[in-house]
Amino acid sequence: MATEEGIVIKVDGALAEVRTVKSEACAACSAKEFCHDGGREMTVSVLNHAKARPGDRVRLEIATGAFVKVMFLLYIIPILALLAGALVGLALSGDKAAVLGALVGFAIAVAFVRVKGRRMGNMAAYQPRIVRVLERCTAVDINQPAA
Repeated sequence: MATEEGIVIKVDGALAEVRTVKSEACAACSAKEFCHDGGREMTVSVLNHAKARPGDRVRLEIATGAFVKVMFLLYIIPILALLAGALVGLALSGDKAAVLGALVGFAIAVAFVRVKGRRMGNMAAYQPRIVRVLERCTAVDINQPAA
């Protein structure tokens, strides 16, 4: 399981917005530009299984299997589609058709990833969740920087 810690800044029904700080794992991740805006902190929408309240310090978790599936979808599927399109084009009509086939294969993969990604994003198994409240808030202003 991939875990992070953060502070709940807002609760809306079964979801919570949590402010987290980039960890060491973020520095090594090739997809960090998609999660972070370049700052030290980020805000994530998560499932609030632990009934956390604004100001609580919490532990977040996302299943490693789900994370691997998402990375496969984002990186491997487009590469395989690009190669398959190129091979089909090459087999049918040569180099120019290989380039066109690669572009068509990649475009189809991008469309597939967008549709599948939206569906997966709505499934609880692919969303981070609060698994534990580490420290309850005691009427502290959550907009103030941590001491």
